[in-house]
Parts: sequence; structure tokens; C-alpha cells
Amino acid sequence: MRALLISVLGTLALPFLLGIACGWLYPDLSATNQARVGEGLTGLANPELFNLLALVSVCVISLRVIFAGPITQQRTRFENAALYWLPGVAFGCCVPFFAGFAGFVLGHPNDPALSKLAVLAVVAFIWSAGFLFALLLPAHVGFPPHDPETKRKAYKIVFISAVAAAVWFYGVQQ
Repeated sequence: MRALLISVLGTLALPFLLGIACGWLYPDLSATNQARVGEGLTGLANPELFNLLALVSVCVISLRVIFAGPITQQRTRFENAALYWLPGVAFGCCVPFFAGFAGFVLGHPNDPALSKLAVLAVVAFIWSAGFLFALLLPAHVGFPPHDPETKRKAYKIVFISAVAAAVWFYGVQQ
């Protein structure tokens, strides 16, 4: 329980409070310090690690569904760790940035451009974390498609798509 409390405090509360303080102090800062605040809040994000872990977690769960069928309620401890550790870490890579940004918006609420950016941040959060979990939830029994063979076919397509996207993404960067 203590580890969970420390984890929540580190990923949500501290970046949120930091964001509020930055938003509150932002108007009084010089242009150079305002740029540093922006860099500091952006530093809470770790998009490269999120992209890598999200890709690997989608591949791991896809392979699990392809070879062993849908994920049931009866899982071993090892299965739980193998299936849910990577998505949890990936989620932890994006939450501090969005918590810090939400705090910044609350601390500096009177800027219309910032309000538009806040809407984009919500869309980005849904796109990153929401899309990841939307890919992972149907692998479980009880989520559509209900037919195990249809799930296997769907996750074969997801796996091939994820590998193709990774080859394209990481190949283009090299």
C-alpha cells in the first residue's frame, strides 16, 4: 500500500503541484525563465520510452492472444507481471506530463491560447494512453469480439500492424 501511495504521489500529485506553482508564477517571469518553465514541464514527458513500451506491450499481448487465446481471469503471477507491467510503465511515462500541464492550466487560467492548448493536451492524452488501453482491453474474455478465433485474427492484424509501424517509424529515424 505504501508503494502504491508513493507511486501515485510521484506520478500525479507532485507534477500537478509543480504545474500549479509554475502556472501561478509564469506571468511574472522574464521571457528566458518562461522558456525554462516550458522546457521543465516538457521534461516531465518521456515520449520515446512511452512509444517503445507501448509498442512492446501491444506485441506481447498480441502474441499472447494469438498463441494462447484470450486473457482469462485465471492468470498466474508471472502472467500478470508479463502482461500488465509494460503497459503500466508506459502509462507512467505520460501521466506526469499531463498532470503537470493540468496543474499549469489551473495555475494560469486566464490565457485563451492556453485553453486551446489544454484541449489539445486532453486529446493527446486520450490518443496516447487511451489508445494503448483500447488496444489491450479486447484481448480479455468478455470484451468484443467474443469469438476466440475472431480475437486471434484481430490480434494477428494488430501485431502485423504494430511491427510494420515500428519498422517504418524506427527505420525512418535512422
